[in-house]
Amino acid sequence: MLVELYLSGLKVQKLMMETGRAETNLWFGQH
Repeated sequence: MLVELYLSGLKVQKLMMETGRAETNLWFGQH
């Protein structure tokens, strides 16, 4: 149970990092 929670947390963190990177690239591309 705890391991599943930890793994899902890693997935969310990875997804947020990828999304943030895409937004950053988009922002730098516009300016």
